[in-house]
Amino acid sequence: MRALADMRIYGRGAPRDAEAALSLLRRAAAAGASEAEVDLASLYLIGAPGVAENRSEAFRWMAEAGRHGNIDAMHRLGSLYLSTPDRAARDPAEGYRWLMRAALLDDYAAQENLTVLLADGAMTGAHTVIAPDLVTADMWLRLAARSPYHDNPSIRHSIESKMNSVQLDEAKRLAAEWHPRPLAEVLAMTIDPPPVAAAKRPWPPALHSPALDRFEEGGDNPEPWQRLPDFDRIDEVTAAITAIAEHCGKNGQKSCAEDCRRQLDWIVPPVRPGGLPPAELAQYLRDHPDVSPVAAMRKEAATPEEAMTHWVLCANRVGDSR
Repeated sequence: MRALADMRIYGRGAPRDAEAALSLLRRAAAAGASEAEVDLASLYLIGAPGVAENRSEAFRWMAEAGRHGNIDAMHRLGSLYLSTPDRAARDPAEGYRWLMRAALLDDYAAQENLTVLLADGAMTGAHTVIAPDLVTADMWLRLAARSPYHDNPSIRHSIESKMNSVQLDEAKRLAAEWHPRPLAEVLAMTIDPPPVAAAKRPWPPALHSPALDRFEEGGDNPEPWQRLPDFDRIDEVTAAITAIAEHCGKNGQKSCAEDCRRQLDWIVPPVRPGGLPPAELAQYLRDHPDVSPVAAMRKEAATPEEAMTHWVLCANRVGDSR
C-alpha cells in the first residue's frame, strides 16, 4: 500500500491520484503500519502534487506514529515542536516529551537533540519552559556519543567548559548507570519537563555574544547588572535595566547607558491606566519636565514579553566596545 501510494502521488507507473494515495496510506495505517503514518505526516508537512501542506495534520499523523511505537517519529516530532517555522506551533514542553521518549528508547539522534535543549533551556514568550541543566545535558551527550554520527565535540565543549569537576563526575556516573527502557514502559509514561526553579532560567534567545558572555561571567554570584530579572515583575526589570545603565556609565559606555535609560521609558507604568487626555498630558509634561514624553504617553502596563524585549535591547549594548 505504501509503495503504491508513492506511485499514485508522483505518477510513477500509474496516473497521479492524490486522494487514492492518501486513502491507501490511511488503510495501511489502520492495518498497523506506523511507517504509513509517518508517510502521511511527511506528505502534509512539505506538501506534494495534489496534497496541500497542512502542518496540523502532519503533527497529528506523526504523533499517531509515535504513540504506536515508531521511535523515528518520536524524534522527528520532538524536533518539529522545537524548530517548526510556524512560531505559533512551537511547543518546547511537547518537544521535550517526544524527544525524551525517543531518548529513553536509546535513539542517538534524540539524545543529541535533548542535549542541546537541556544545555540552552527554552522559553515561550518571556516564560521559561525548559530550565538549563548542564549535568543532564552532558549525560545525554555522552550516551549519544556512542554513535560516531552523534559525537559532537563543539556541543561537548560548549557544555563542559561551563561545568566544574563535581558536575562532570555526576554526568559520567549518570551515563554509566543509564539503561534503555522497554517500549511499553515508555509509552505508558507521563513525561513532563522538570519544574523550573527561579535560579535556573535560560537567557533570552535574543541576547547575543559578546554581551551574553559578559552576563554569563557572573556565574552563581552575579553582580546586580548581571542578574536575569523575572519578566513578570516590572519592578525587577526596571531595577535590572537601571543596574545595567549604571554599570555602563561607570565603564565609559555612554551610549549603552543612555540607551538603557530610554528603554525604561517603554516599561514604566502609565501615569493613569488608559492614558491621559491631550490637555492633561500637555499639562503633565509642563509640570514634569524631566519625564520622557514616551513614558508620559503610556496607556497600558508593559506585558512580560515587552519587558523582556526592552531588557534585551539594553543588555545587548553591554557588548559594545564604546
